[in-house]
Amino acid sequence: MKPRTVLVLVVLAVLSLAGGWYLDIHSRQAETSSLAAGQPAFPDLAATLASAARIEISHQGSTVTLTRHDDRWQVTQRADYPAIPARVHALLAGLAGLHLAEPRTADPSFYDKLGVEDPARPAAASSLVRVLDAAGKPLAALIVGQKRPQSQPDLPDLIYVRRPGEAQSWLAEGRLDVDADPQSWIDHDLFNIAHDRVATVTVTRGDQHLVFARKGDAMTLSEPAEHPPLEQGALEQVGRALEFVSFSDVRPRAQMPGDALATTVVTTTDGVTLTLALNTVPPPKPVPGEKRAEDAPPPSAALWINATASGSNSAEVDRLNRVLSGWAYQVGAWKESGLAPTLDDLKARPAPHGPPPGGSPGALPGQPPMPLPAARP
Repeated sequence: MKPRTVLVLVVLAVLSLAGGWYLDIHSRQAETSSLAAGQPAFPDLAATLASAARIEISHQGSTVTLTRHDDRWQVTQRADYPAIPARVHALLAGLAGLHLAEPRTADPSFYDKLGVEDPARPAAASSLVRVLDAAGKPLAALIVGQKRPQSQPDLPDLIYVRRPGEAQSWLAEGRLDVDADPQSWIDHDLFNIAHDRVATVTVTRGDQHLVFARKGDAMTLSEPAEHPPLEQGALEQVGRALEFVSFSDVRPRAQMPGDALATTVVTTTDGVTLTLALNTVPPPKPVPGEKRAEDAPPPSAALWINATASGSNSAEVDRLNRVLSGWAYQVGAWKESGLAPTLDDLKARPAPHGPPPGGSPGALPGQPPMPLPAARP
C-alpha cells in the first residue's frame, strides 16, 4: 500500500473517531436534558431542608449570609439581627419547588444574555444562592438570572438558571426571590404607638426637663408651667413621635454609636411605658476635593435610639421587648424634634407675612397706605 493511501486512511479514521465522540457527547447531553426537563432542579432538597443551617446569596462581589440558630434565622452582616421568617421560608420553598422547564444555552459567550454569567463579575446581573448544612456541605447551589415575563400575573415565574460548574443553562419555573442586600432580609418596623394612646411624654435633655400631657385631643406642655407661647403643631409632633417608627441600621445595644443626647419616657393610656435613650452622631466631614451636587442636601447628624418597655400591659410589653431588647437602632434624624425637643423647638414662630406696622397690605416702606376700595351700595 502506498504511503499516501495509508495517510488518507489514518486521517479518515481520526475524523471518524472524532465525529463519533462528538455525536456521542451531544447525544448524551440531549438525553440528560430530556430527562431533566420537567424535573425538580433539586429533587432531594425538600427532604433535607430540616438540616439547612446557612444560606449565602452573592451578587457583584457582595454577599448576605443567613445563619440558623435553633428555630430562628439571623442576618450575619447585621450583627445577627433576626431575619424575616416568611421571606427565608419562601426562599427555601422556592428552591425546593423549582422545576427545570427547558434547556437553554451552554455557550458561556451567551450567558450574559440570560443573566447567568459569573455572579462575582462587577457588572453581573446574576446572583448565586447556596444552602448549606451545619457541616458546610452544600444542599443546593444555583446561579439565578433574569426573569421572563408571564402572560398572567398568577402564573409561576419563568427564571433563567444555571448550576455552578455546569455549562448548561435552563429556563426554570417557580417562585424564587433572591437579594444580596442585607437590609432586605430584616423587618425595619419598630413600633407604632398611635398619638391618641399617648398620655404623657417626659424629655430630659441636658439641664432642660420638659413634661407633656394630653388634655382632650391636644398635647400640652405642663412643665415648666411658665413658658412662652408654643406652636401647637410642634406639640402634636411630640405626641406623634412614636407613630410608624422604622429604622435604617441596627447594632447591639452595647455598641450604640454617638454621644448621649436625651432620655425620653412615654406613657400610654393602656399601661405601657417606653424609656428611650437617644444618641446623636455628627454628620461626616466633607472629603477634601470631593464635589457635591448643588441641589444635594447637606449631610445631617444620625440619630440612634435604644428603648425598653415596662408597665402593667404585660402582653404589649413582652411583644415590644422581644423586638427592642439588646438592640440599638438608627432612626430618621427628623425624629429628633419629636422625640427630644427643646423649648426653642416648641416656641410659636412669628407670622411670616402681614402688613408692616402702621401700614396696610401692598404698602411699601416709606409710602402712605394704599386706599381701600369704596364699599358698593
